[in-house]
Parts: sequence; structure tokens; C-alpha cells
Amino acid sequence: MAGDTTATVIDIAAAGMPGHMVNGPGDPADWDAINWRAQESQVRRLRQRIFKAAQAGDLKQVRNLQRLMLRSRANTLVSVRLVSQRNTGHRTPGVDGQVALTRARASLAEQLHRHGGPGKALPVRRVYIPKKGGERPLGIPSIADRAQQARVRNALEPEWEARLDPRQYGFRPGRGCHDAIEAIYNAVRLKRANRVWILDADLKAAFDRIDHNFLLEAIGTFPAREQIREWLKAGVVDRGPVRSDRRGNSTRRSYHAPNTVGNFCFEVTLGYRRLERGR
Repeated sequence: MAGDTTATVIDIAAAGMPGHMVNGPGDPADWDAINWRAQESQVRRLRQRIFKAAQAGDLKQVRNLQRLMLRSRANTLVSVRLVSQRNTGHRTPGVDGQVALTRARASLAEQLHRHGGPGKALPVRRVYIPKKGGERPLGIPSIADRAQQARVRNALEPEWEARLDPRQYGFRPGRGCHDAIEAIYNAVRLKRANRVWILDADLKAAFDRIDHNFLLEAIGTFPAREQIREWLKAGVVDRGPVRSDRRGNSTRRSYHAPNTVGNFCFEVTLGYRRLERGR
């Protein structure tokens, strides 16, 4: 079964992929022999360089480093490991019915690294999980798209971490609800506090209704901009044929981790609107 899974993943990943050049050796890796600490260190250092260049306002250097990240073998290996081993949903298949287990991980990493991506984005498979008062829809992309999303996020996220409002806490590395709670407490605890109220609001179907054109404008000349456009327009398989309308294309929690391209781009959209207004 592992052999069948490997072959199918490779066929899907290889379909229509451009021949981009990438850095590092392209031969299949001995997955169990990889020094993961060294690979993660390389990705972390490159993320830091993107962050510092963005802080300095050097957009040309930011774009050059982002291209380097998208060609990085370490980024490819770390991303495939994230979606195929470390995330809780790594055994959940997308619309193609495939997962990358055992030998398929190294093969998938090789294909993504050699060709710069999985080719044409596949629709996401919609599943429903129970929640209070009903169900919550989740979109599950193919395993190749999930790995590519992780690769793209490592290039996109550091730039926007340097630009976003420090008071934004959603879907950001090293931040969470407890940081937001602490910020609220510090704002209202003083006797002479200017703000003595808290607004708790839920944006209905916010991920389903992101303005795609505004989002693409916000990320500007980001090297993987067209890849993100494909994901936004890929459509949804929801208990039937592919549905390519706008609702549901910006899929929440697309590879079972809080920091997805979809989630992060939602935060970018909010942050970009604040930047435009000078807030």
C-alpha cells in the first residue's frame, strides 16, 4: 500500500509542473537520516533575514530572500515533515485521497524541490466537524498543496511579521489568546483607564468572504503571488462535484495547523487595512 501511495502522490505532484531551478541537491533524501535540527536552523535563519530586511524597508532584499526561501531544500524538507508527520491531521487525505507516509515523504519532497511546487492547485475537500450549535466546515487540500502552503508561508510570514500591528495576535508565531488577554488586562486595569469596555465580535464566514483582489494587492510582488491566487480560486468539493464559486475558497485551517496561508493572509488583510489608514 505504501508503494501505491508513493506512486500516486508523485503522479499528482508531477503533473504540469514548471521546471524551476532550486538550490541544494535534488536526489531523494534518506528521510530517517536527515539532520532535522540543522534543516530547521537553516529555515529559521533565513526567516530572520527576511524579517530584518522587511524591518529595514529593503523590499528588493526581501524579495530576493523570499525567492531563496522558496528554492531552499531545507524549507522543502521541513515543510513536508510538518504536514506529513508533525501536524495532527497528517493522515487526513485531500480531494485526491492521498497522504504522504513512509517513503512517500521523501518522494514528495524531491518533486516539490525539483519543480518548485505541486503544479495546478487541486480543489479542497470540505469536511464538517461538530461544534456547539451545529457543525464547522474545514477545507482539506491535497497533501502536495499542504506542503507547498507551508513552503510559501515560510517566505511570506516573516515579511508581514515585521509590518503587522503589534496588537494583532491571531495566527501569528509566538502569539496566542493569552497574549491578547494580557494586553486587554493591562489596558483596563488602571483606575484612570481610557478604555473600560471590551468588544467581543465574531465575523460570520470571514474566511469564506475574504476579498481576493484586495488580498493579492496587499501581498504585492511576493514571488509566490500566483500560487496563492490559484489556491484562492481552486474551488471546493463539498458532498458532490467541485464548486468554484467564491464562498469557501479561502479555506480555514487548511493543513491542520494554526498558521496556514489562508489564516495568515486573513490577518494580513486586516493588518494591511490598518496600515492604509495609518493605524
